[in-house]
Amino acid sequence: MNEKGVALLITLLIIFTLVGMTVGFSQESGVELNLAGFGRDEARAAAAAEAGVASALSVLNADNPGMDSLREDWGSFGKDIPLEHGNEIAVSGFIRDECGKMNVNALLTTDGSIEPSRRKRVERLFSLLGLGQENLDPLLDWLDKDDDKRMEGAEDFHYQSLEKPYPCGNGPFISPGQIKLVKGLGKISLFGEEQEKGLDDYLTIYSDGKININTAPKLVLQSLSEAIDKGVAENILEYRKENNFETIQDIRKVPGVTAQIFAAIKDTITTKSSAFTIQVEGHCNGAVRTVTAAVSRENETIRILYWRVS
Repeated sequence: MNEKGVALLITLLIIFTLVGMTVGFSQESGVELNLAGFGRDEARAAAAAEAGVASALSVLNADNPGMDSLREDWGSFGKDIPLEHGNEIAVSGFIRDECGKMNVNALLTTDGSIEPSRRKRVERLFSLLGLGQENLDPLLDWLDKDDDKRMEGAEDFHYQSLEKPYPCGNGPFISPGQIKLVKGLGKISLFGEEQEKGLDDYLTIYSDGKININTAPKLVLQSLSEAIDKGVAENILEYRKENNFETIQDIRKVPGVTAQIFAAIKDTITTKSSAFTIQVEGHCNGAVRTVTAAVSRENETIRILYWRVS
């Protein structure tokens, strides 16, 4: 091979090497640009979700705290949230009343033991949900301050023996997700889906302990008293379709709610709500971010108790 041939071969090798490097750099740059674009879309989705929460808070601020029902504006807050974003951004969400649920922290007395009458209501609720003593006892053991294990329960020894150990609470729950740590409850869907309800539709840690009869689901209403059967609970739901309970005495207007039933539940019910959960999803070009906030309302003042972005 002459000198010109060698020179041509070397030149071609250099060109091929440069082309390969250029293609490699282009691919890497494309990946980086895609990642940067997705990161931008995630940030915009999160910003949209936070704006949705702000919109929900404004709805709650405008609400009359004297009575709360699902027929009010906050009850219909949902799919069409008024946010001014581009067509590529979508927002959906809801406001959920926490006072329509059983507050498991309210089971505790000031000395750290379990209050018997409230335990009976939660026991009835668990039974209606198809949950047994193997689910209830660990919940009670987690809450009470002692280390005495109930027959179907679990104390610190059980949790410290797990592959990834953690201590038993022996006190009130500090977040809804902590309920999943309780033996027997981690396998149960905690966060309800559109077609199937979960424990979070029935249990809370945020309310003042009283049940809002304007918002409580059927099974929570049934758990208030052994005398409230499925038929009476359905009568309450039917009444709510066209009417609000302005005062707790209004429940006497419902067929089947006798004087005896009212006397048994009057100290445990209310028509006002002191706590709400707001959940809003922001979507942007395939990126999804969800903001969940729990808020309390007292004397027309709203305070954020919990904030999570996922």
